[in-house]
Amino acid sequence: MLLAYWATQGASEVEMEPFYDAGPRIVLTVQINGQPMRALLDSGSSASVLDKSTAERLGITLDSAGVVASGKGGGLGSKLVDFWIAPLQSFAIGNETIQNTTIRFADLWKDATYTPTASHLPRKVAGTPSMLLGADFLRAHRVLVAHSQRKVYFTYEGGPVFQPKAPPEARRASTAQTDTKSTAQTDTKSTAQTDTKAGAEAK
Repeated sequence: MLLAYWATQGASEVEMEPFYDAGPRIVLTVQINGQPMRALLDSGSSASVLDKSTAERLGITLDSAGVVASGKGGGLGSKLVDFWIAPLQSFAIGNETIQNTTIRFADLWKDATYTPTASHLPRKVAGTPSMLLGADFLRAHRVLVAHSQRKVYFTYEGGPVFQPKAPPEARRASTAQTDTKSTAQTDTKSTAQTDTKAGAEAK
């Protein structure tokens, strides 16, 4: 009845993974650049974040075009981790698709380790989600979590979903790199034209 009240035009839906009392969390399947990924719905995260290892599987590295640093922030645990912003071709959840957007990525699970009994060697926690779907997604949507149906229903309410902004220093660095590249190309072109003219006059 509640869904019918606020979703008069119909709502998107996506299935949740099984929900356990011992580790209650809402994990959904999304599509990033056409590839299925596990996303943890996390209202405690102010912004959605892609895990660095997942970004690398998608071909997104620190040297990729359009990637800029975004400072430091909290990961899992007390230590800060580095964040970057990268362009995405597409993000899809349910029947909603966002084209040509940007998203933060970081080594989210860098400190997600445990030490087994009778061992002194820490191990990485297995089965961690590929991304956190944070408050930026929730602000742009109305969301209903139906545990009895193992589904999440949502409707888009307006405003940007991701679109993080790089800090001013990162934007200045990116602009400086572009200006340097442009100047180098202009100088090369100018030199080539001068050499061609000089050769013609010599003849």
